[in-house]
Parts: sequence; structure tokens; C-alpha cells
Amino acid sequence: MVAKMLIPVYLRGSSYYLHTRVNGVQFKRSLQTNNKTIAMMRASKLMEAIVKIDLSGIRTYEIDLKNGVLKSEGVDDHARMLEALAHLKGSASLPVAPFKEESSASRSGLTLMELLDKFLLLKKLKPATVIAMRNTAKEFSSFFKIKCYLADILVSDITKYQEHLAGKGNVPRTIDGKVGYVKALLNFAIKQGYLSGKNPATNMSLLTKKQKLTGGYATFELPEIKKIFSSDYYKEQKENDPDYYYVLLLGVLTGC
Repeated sequence: MVAKMLIPVYLRGSSYYLHTRVNGVQFKRSLQTNNKTIAMMRASKLMEAIVKIDLSGIRTYEIDLKNGVLKSEGVDDHARMLEALAHLKGSASLPVAPFKEESSASRSGLTLMELLDKFLLLKKLKPATVIAMRNTAKEFSSFFKIKCYLADILVSDITKYQEHLAGKGNVPRTIDGKVGYVKALLNFAIKQGYLSGKNPATNMSLLTKKQKLTGGYATFELPEIKKIFSSDYYKEQKENDPDYYYVLLLGVLTGC
């Protein structure tokens, strides 16, 4: 009987990525190839290297074998990167081009929060939707722990975000709503040319359309209603949008 080793390698756009956690630290690196066999070979060598290294302080180094670019931040991070590179060089099947070193601060591409600003610039949304999208983007970026570049977001990140929300007591409908905001932003990024490949948040809904239609909505408890109507945002609407303010107030008072 031959045991199979499962290596967490995922295709993202035109390149495979190694995405795992070691000692509770998220570890994600591009394998710089769209060939699955080569990706698995590179991932296995990289896994062999990182399990021997203390990852408690690693957040930033990146090894790009295809383009010969190494990115690191700080002396310790650089030393760990070179140790991982030494393991990679030990395989004859993994050619390593001459490289230049640059700081991770020079990383290119948009972050999710930067994308949100561009989205809101071109889209006309209700104030409540803007707040919800901004809060979700902040929460997802914070959950990501490292700087949330669009190209680094994988399907596994969406799954872990769903699990994170469920662990905080969110119901499936709420989880689907928040993931829906992330999906909308990434769809916008693909349409506008900021991101290539498939949207990692596609087909990640927990509820079917039928479940959403038949599931209904839970009622608000009195403390929740008080919290909504005593919020700074709602109070501001009395001056900014009186129709909105009084329609909601009348709805609560009359039960309509």
C-alpha cells in the first residue's frame, strides 16, 4: 500500500500556488508555473525546507523561480529565504535563475481595500451598502493577516473566511452576504483588468437559491433595534436624508 502525501497546491490564474499553514502561520508562495507536475515538485521541495524552519516571524519573503526575483524584509527574513532557496537549489530538476533582491515593500498590484476605493468611485450605492462593503473588506483584509493583494486571494482563503465567520456565530445567510461582497469586488477587478483568472469567491455560497427564498429572516430583538436606531449613522440621516430617517422610524412604530 502506497501512502499519498497531500500537498496544498492550487491553480490561481496562470500559476500554481503553495498555500498552507505551519505552526499556525499562513504560508503562501507562487510556484511560478502552470504545469502541475513541476508545481508539485517545487512545492514538495519547499515544504521540505519550511518544516525545518521556525516560521513564527515569517510573513514576507517570496521566491520567484521563473523570473529570478527574491523578495524579503529585514535581515532575519532574508536569512530564512536563503535557507529555503538552498533546499530548492539541491534539486537538479529545479533551475534557479540569477536573481535580484528587492524589498517586499515594492510589491505591485492592488490590495482589496485599494480596489474598494476604485469600486466606490465608479459605482452608485446606497450608504448602508457602502458601509457594509467597507466593513467586510476591512474584516477580510484583517483576517488575511498579511497585506491582502488581489492576486494572492485563493479559494482556500474564502473557505477559511467562511469558517472564521461561522466560528463567530454568524448564520449561513450572513456569511453568504459577506462573501458576496468580496465576490462583487473581485468580479469588478476582473472586469476592469486589475485581476486575471477565475474569481475565487465564485460558487462559494452556503445556501441555495431555494433555501434563501424559503428560509425567511429572523426577527430583530429589542436590544438590536435600539442599537440600530441609536447609532451615529442613523442619527445623521435625520439631516442628510429625512425621508429615509422617518420611513424607518414609522416602520418600527407602526409595524408595517
